[in-house]
Amino acid sequence: MGGNLMRTVTFADEKLVALVNAALIPVWHNQAPDSRNDPAPENPEAAQPSAADVAAYPVGGGGGNMRAYFCTPDGLVLHYLEGYWPAAEFGAEVRCALKRYAELKK
Repeated sequence: MGGNLMRTVTFADEKLVALVNAALIPVWHNQAPDSRNDPAPENPEAAQPSAADVAAYPVGGGGGNMRAYFCTPDGLVLHYLEGYWPAAEFGAEVRCALKRYAELKK
């Protein structure tokens, strides 16, 4: 559910998307779902989380299989996050990584 929340809630935030697109090169890597355990929904609307689901899901939840890496152009990992992050918190982490990168360049 954490990946679904990142796609449908976090990255649906226009301000966050603008920040990410202006400052980073975003890449989303998704392994093909195991059709026995994680089939694609027949009705995409059914995949939309409810407000209660969003509110109940913990920050960092789903961290065992979800990561966001912030790297320099040469591949040095500056910062990373595990699991689901709401848009405001994810944006703060983006700004933290950008600040670290600016300090590193000095």
